[in-house]
Amino acid sequence: MARIWPAIALLATCTVGDATLNSSRLFLTEQALCRQYYIVHNPATIAPDGRVNEQQCKLDGIQAELSMVIGAFEALTLLCGKILRMGL
Repeated sequence: MARIWPAIALLATCTVGDATLNSSRLFLTEQALCRQYYIVHNPATIAPDGRVNEQQCKLDGIQAELSMVIGAFEALTLLCGKILRMGL
């Protein structure tokens, strides 16, 4: 039973790291899509440092595109993992 704790610690560390990366990836992707939208529709909305107020990124069109991009990323990640697992 004592041998299982290092594996549990490793899994917990990986889970925390993955959660941190996912939230960062989501925010950065949303900002990129939001900037693309507002460059075309209202360039004055974009701050001088390139940020867009998060509330203005909650439009249905932006959120739909964000869902597609994140979904495609997750699907490709899963597919690559499956292909690598079959090769090993």
